[in-house]
Amino acid sequence: VERQCGYSPEEVMAMPVGALLTPESYRVVEGSFRERLAKFEAGSEADRIQTYEVDQRRRDGSLMRVEMVITLLPGEDGRVREILGVSRDVTERHRHTEALREKEYWLSESQRASRIGSYATDFTTGVWTSSATLDEIFGIGPEYIRSVDGWAGLVYPEDRREMLEYLQREVVERQRPFDREYRIVRPSDGQIRWVHGRGALVHNAKGELLTMTGTIQDITERKRLEEQLLQAQKMESVGRL
Repeated sequence: VERQCGYSPEEVMAMPVGALLTPESYRVVEGSFRERLAKFEAGSEADRIQTYEVDQRRRDGSLMRVEMVITLLPGEDGRVREILGVSRDVTERHRHTEALREKEYWLSESQRASRIGSYATDFTTGVWTSSATLDEIFGIGPEYIRSVDGWAGLVYPEDRREMLEYLQREVVERQRPFDREYRIVRPSDGQIRWVHGRGALVHNAKGELLTMTGTIQDITERKRLEEQLLQAQKMESVGRL
């Protein structure tokens, strides 16, 4: 207690319960604790050990993040007579977690704004994972089966065979990065969209292909503009003739 908060044990023992916590943390812990205490005394053994991550205020006024583990110790009548509490300083872990969460948020927002989703394919299992933006581009939900066959099922039927041959020949056999524009059919609304897929390969020490990570960009609008430009050029050529 002295190392974490700067108070002597005697000073802490003289404080009201929860005085070391910030008011917000105390309200959360108190409400949850009373609810789980009642469940434990009603026979729920799962609520015997309780874990909370809360903010404490040091003697100098600075804040720290602690992980509190509380174990309920009942008497012979089954009612809780004592609690054993252990707290651990997790301030640095919390800061790293918050920093990572902020980076993930901005990555997600940048993907959403640019219409570029990300994915990772595990070639040892044939399973791929995807970002929320990629799912929106493909028109799929969490329940969609993310396998090679699942990806092939999204490719426009007339292009499917060519795309599977490209994946096997160029990526798997020749170990070349994935770089291809192709059409998809979104299961959610049946729309046909153009996407540009890119993928970088990751190998193990033996040179065996393990994973491919990359991006999928929705290029439908660009393709439409290109088609319009091509049509305008054709009309211009006819006019010159």
